Amino acid sequence: MKNIFYNVIKTENQFSQLIVNMLNAEEDIKKIIQKFLFPNEENELDSVHTQLRFEEGQPDIIFKLKNGEEVIVEVKTQDSTLTFNQPEGYVPLLSKNNNKYLFFLIPKYYKHKSEIEERFEKIEKKEGVCLKILYWNALINNLKKLDIKSDLIYELINHLDEKFGYDNINFKPDEIKYMETNDIPDKVLKLNEAVNSLAKSFAYKDLIWDNKIDAGYGDGYGFWYKNSIWFGYWFELWSEEKASLIIMVNQNVVDEVKFNSFETFFKKHGKREIKTYRSIYKFINVLDLDTEKIKNMVDDFVNHGI
Repeated sequence: MKNIFYNVIKTENQFSQLIVNMLNAEEDIKKIIQKFLFPNEENELDSVHTQLRFEEGQPDIIFKLKNGEEVIVEVKTQDSTLTFNQPEGYVPLLSKNNNKYLFFLIPKYYKHKSEIEERFEKIEKKEGVCLKILYWNALINNLKKLDIKSDLIYELINHLDEKFGYDNINFKPDEIKYMETNDIPDKVLKLNEAVNSLAKSFAYKDLIWDNKIDAGYGDGYGFWYKNSIWFGYWFELWSEEKASLIIMVNQNVVDEVKFNSFETFFKKHGKREIKTYRSIYKFINVLDLDTEKIKNMVDDFVNHGI
C-alpha cells in the first residue's frame, strides 16, 4: 500500500520540518532524537527550530540544549547538493554562540559524503568544533522500535523508512535452502493469476489497480473495486497476519457505512474471522475460495452491503 505521504514530503526543508513536528508531537520521539544526537552524553534538548535565518546562513534545524548550547543540523536527501560554504559557513555562527556542535544528517550512501568528511577534517584541526555525520537509517531504526499509538506518526515514520531506510541484509543458510526451491515463486504466480482472474470477471469496470503494487512484486499485487473494496495480497500484512489472498477495506478510503458493515456482512459467509490491521484496515482471508465465489461475495457487498 502506498504511504499517504508519498510524493508529498520530498525536499530537505520538508523533511527538516517533519522532524521538528514529530519531535514536538511525541515526547518519546524527543527522547529518541536526544539519544541519537548524543549517545554517550547527558545533553538534554530544550527546544527545536527550523529554518532560522542568520547572517552566516540558514541551518535546517537548530536544537537548543538546556545548558544553553545549540546544535546545528544540516539535513540532506539523496538529491541534495552540497554548497561551497557547507559546513564552513556555519563555523562563525558556532563560535559566536560558543557552541561546538555541527551535525549532518545524510542518507547512507550520500553522494557528497567524502567531501563532507574532507571539509570536517580541515575545520576540526583549527576550530575545535564537534562535527559529526549522522545517518537517516540509524535514526529510522530507532524510531521504528517505539510503540507508536498514533496512526499519523506511524505513517510518517513509514514514509521516512521508504525514503531513507537501509539495512544490510544477509540470508541465513536455512533461508537460502528454503528459497532454492520453486515453491515460493509458483505460489506467488498462482496468486497473481487469482487477482487477474477476479479483475477479468469484473471486466476491469470500476476497477483501479493499486499503483504501487500492480507489477506482481514489491509490496504485493491488488486492486480497488468501485473504491469500496480491495482484493489481492500485500506482503507486509501477509507476513504479520499470515493472510495471503484477502478482501480488505481501508477506513481512509471507503465511506463510513461500508467500513462499519464489512465485519457484519462477511461474517455471514462461512463465519469468517474478521481481522483489523493498523487500526484502519479490516480484512478476511479468502485463499480457500475459488474466484467465482469471491466475485459473488464482492459484488454482493459492494452493491447490497448488509
